Amino acid sequence: MTLASLDSAANQFVGNSGVAGGAAYLLSSTYVSAAGDRFEANAAVSSGGGVLASSSTATISDAFFGGNVAQAAGGAFALVTSSAASVRNTTLHGCRAVSGAGVSVQDSTASLTGCVVDACVASADGGGIYAKGSSGLHVINSSVLASLAARGGGLFAQESLPEVRATLVADNEAQRGGGIFVLSSIRVVVDEVTLRNNSATETATDAATVRANPKPNPNPNPSPS
Repeated sequence: MTLASLDSAANQFVGNSGVAGGAAYLLSSTYVSAAGDRFEANAAVSSGGGVLASSSTATISDAFFGGNVAQAAGGAFALVTSSAASVRNTTLHGCRAVSGAGVSVQDSTASLTGCVVDACVASADGGGIYAKGSSGLHVINSSVLASLAARGGGLFAQESLPEVRATLVADNEAQRGGGIFVLSSIRVVVDEVTLRNNSATETATDAATVRANPKPNPNPNPSPS
């Protein structure tokens, strides 16, 4: 279903499918509240296996996302086009996508507080959490566990401002950056984070990989002296 607004509590969204937003597609919504909802076994041909939010503001608390699948980004839910989400005390379990099997944040902002992201699998980037072009990604007092991706088994961020505080990132696996992979981001905050038993198969740095774009040579063709 495509929605302009939603105030939902203790509902179940099970076995739904769609091109985008398997259970719900939130379009230009000013306020969305999902308290105690369950999103299970939903699927999207593109993004947002459970929920896709576009130009929307969402508040999600005490919810459960399990076994949702997206063929593009955001197995559990995806945020695009200047959306914003506050997610509290919510579990994202066993979801799958190409990128961001748990949650995908693109050109949007999100905060996850007291959340558990576990056993999510992405074939490309961000087994648990994926952010690209995000001006604010905050993961606080949460756990990102046993997830799998090519880059960033637990978390992948590119051209974003990730902030991870008081969070456990453990038992994740990737080819690069078993726990966390950050690329081309000008600021990264990692504070009181436990990185434990993460593994990377192609790099020596199992826990975290942080890469910046190389600075261009200001004088590529110097004159001979």
